[in-house]
Amino acid sequence: MKILFAGSSDFSDAILKTLMEQGENIVQVLTQADKPSGRGRNLHQTPVKETALQHGIPVSTPLSLRDANVQASLAALKADVLLVVAYGLLIPQAILSFIPFPVNVHPSLLPRWRGASPIESPLLAGDAMTGVSIMEMVAGLDAGPILKQEAFPIHDTETRDSLYQRLLPLSIKLLTETLNDIRHHTLKKTNQDEALACYAPKWTKEDLHLSWHQSATELDRRIRAFASTPGAYAVFKDTPIKILAAKVDNTLKNNPSEAGIIHQANKHGLWVQTGENHLCISQIQIAGKKPMSIQDVLNGYGHWFASGNRFT
Repeated sequence: MKILFAGSSDFSDAILKTLMEQGENIVQVLTQADKPSGRGRNLHQTPVKETALQHGIPVSTPLSLRDANVQASLAALKADVLLVVAYGLLIPQAILSFIPFPVNVHPSLLPRWRGASPIESPLLAGDAMTGVSIMEMVAGLDAGPILKQEAFPIHDTETRDSLYQRLLPLSIKLLTETLNDIRHHTLKKTNQDEALACYAPKWTKEDLHLSWHQSATELDRRIRAFASTPGAYAVFKDTPIKILAAKVDNTLKNNPSEAGIIHQANKHGLWVQTGENHLCISQIQIAGKKPMSIQDVLNGYGHWFASGNRFT
């Protein structure tokens, strides 16, 4: 089968590499245009583009897929399958109509968490389960029939990174099964229940800022959802501090009016009052520094993080 692959992220890149290892016929790659990043604001390619170019696969980086010339060039490929994995641009109906099998890999249990942040959103919400859905693409956002789906439980200490490591092999497994179903004409479709749909919006910098008036449970979820990149953060003495690891402690006296104040500081952690219970922080990253354990933090910055000082 001739596969047109659309993706931009590390997650997409890992799947693209696996497809190539499996001998799939990738006729072209769609990915987002080069973007400036870093201190020098130099242009950087997506991981998908780098991989495709290394293996001689044609690459296209259109700013929009609504352009008639772009659509005509894609139609000329006569692809059997359009495979979309964290691409970043909406696929218009005009393109979906001329590719027999438009397929999307989505790392959530659709119809729950349609949209841009399906890995982080279950963690933020405290969901007990997540998983992978392979769906047929339609004009609506992540609204097409389910072709394959499999779930697994979310651990209490799960982070975005650990979820990624579990979601990737499951995505590859279900995608491989889906492509084989297409080849053997055994594809089965199950419509999504629209009444159960909810959305995972694209996160912003404001989402990364910890509000100490939230409960320790909510803050713990946010830290795990954004660890280790980009990292949830708080401000301490006018300095951004990434909070990389923490846990909820409900054993200390609770005083929500002192939210953000450090009540204890020792080699085991910083105990910070929240809107409900304490958050015991065990690893942080001060702006411009490497990640540090609290023991190392207290050795170098003990005067900063003394009991009674406050995060904002």
